[in-house]
Amino acid sequence: MRSCAVTMADSLPGEFFGFEPLLTLEDKERAGPAALGWDLDRMTDLLAALGHPERRMRCTLVSGSKGKGSTACLLEAMLRADGRRTGLYTSPHLHRYAERILVDGQPVVEEESRWGLGQVLAHRRQPVTAFEVATAFAIWQFARAGVEEAVVESGFGGAQDATAAVDPQVVLLGPIEREHTALFGSDITDVARAEAALCQGGRIVWSTVQPEEVGRVLKASAEARVQMVPPATALPGGRFALATREGVLQGALLLQGGFQRANLALAAAGADSLGCSAAAILQGAQTAWLAGRLETILLRPQVLVDSAHTVQSARALAAALAEAEDAPRTVCIVGLLTDKDALGFCTALAPVVDALWAVRPASPRAMSPTVLEEAARWAGIASVSAEGIGTALADAMAAVGSAGRVVVTGSLRVVAEARALMSASYPPTIPRVRYR
Repeated sequence: MRSCAVTMADSLPGEFFGFEPLLTLEDKERAGPAALGWDLDRMTDLLAALGHPERRMRCTLVSGSKGKGSTACLLEAMLRADGRRTGLYTSPHLHRYAERILVDGQPVVEEESRWGLGQVLAHRRQPVTAFEVATAFAIWQFARAGVEEAVVESGFGGAQDATAAVDPQVVLLGPIEREHTALFGSDITDVARAEAALCQGGRIVWSTVQPEEVGRVLKASAEARVQMVPPATALPGGRFALATREGVLQGALLLQGGFQRANLALAAAGADSLGCSAAAILQGAQTAWLAGRLETILLRPQVLVDSAHTVQSARALAAALAEAEDAPRTVCIVGLLTDKDALGFCTALAPVVDALWAVRPASPRAMSPTVLEEAARWAGIASVSAEGIGTALADAMAAVGSAGRVVVTGSLRVVAEARALMSASYPPTIPRVRYR
């Protein structure tokens, strides 16, 4: 009898081209953390059945509530610039599942992915989730490809996440926020304790500057010493200054937004501790790219997409918009999942947004647009529910005119649909956002 749990089977088949074996498995990303329970032993057992491929490379785990994808991409670019053979495992994806698993910056070919997933599934000794199988396949494939340095982004985060089974030598912690309350607990300190459990003795642990209560928990709960890393210094013209063991570097990030300076410093600290040269750190900073992070996909009107999905990331987005060149009118298209703080999210955007279109992400955990619309009104933003992202884009672009600005944000599903509808290119082929 078929399980009633949510699987990937309702997704578009093209999205999973080469990864079709995952489609029948239970999926925590769509159904939530409760799918198949939370048991790290399943993942550990699967890696053991595969011969412990994680032991054939050095693994760095990037965790926290936000900035994980950018930090992971920056670190991988630095390691690759230093001549290392790299593996990069991130989640979720924007358009195709293959985006999640890269060897030396390139996705695994579809035929090899399909065959390799079959090999991994043949070794399972108990029911497993799609994310667990994908994670095991990524590490197994990295081992087969001779990867020296694997950079792994956590899923939900914490020591019970499937990615923790790679037993990382280095852990990078991005900003920690109150999220996934059904899994971690209702308070930010609960989340901090879950992340602190990753910081075991013997691991090198770097963290971006955290809220005071989070810092106290990390200091008290972590076995390893957690070393705090301040953001890179902002210089005129969107440039940065960054201290490394070889001296101070100056350059310009390809990734846009002032919030990326914290991600840059965290990635550079990891690269520095892994022995990367200053030249490689600078080259990685100037070449790393991740779609959907403050990315311009149209110039007139300016249409930006950004995967901010928490209150803190909404604040970072608002700050970035405040830094950017003025637009006569700025509106947002927002879609969130049900575990997000809609009122806090909208309140963070209120100072820089004139109106908001509320949409429904393509997810079983999508927040109702009417709930989001009401939250926006409480935050003082004129808002309306839209039938779909395409309708919202058309209406928002008409509302701001050719000189205005439309920002699509929230769930990565919303960002992906907007990029697809606007036929955005990757990597970008249009000028980047200009900052004061």
